[in-house]
Amino acid sequence: MDKTLQSLVALARQGNIEHRCAALLVLGALKLDEDKVVEVVNTALEQPNAILKSYALRYVEEVRPKASLPSFAPAP
Repeated sequence: MDKTLQSLVALARQGNIEHRCAALLVLGALKLDEDKVVEVVNTALEQPNAILKSYALRYVEEVRPKASLPSFAPAP
């Protein structure tokens, strides 16, 4: 699974939009809550592409990683 996870994270980082969205979809379906996965998702949440953001949000809804929650909290 480690090689598969590395491949999915690489696709979510560097692939074209379709590959990145598909990788985020699979990561969410697998409910993977590892640091490198959450890091990729947080990066996708910061992108200007609305489609990519929606797949990243879908991941957050499915997995609910605590490391992504600060992105949604208002700044003090």
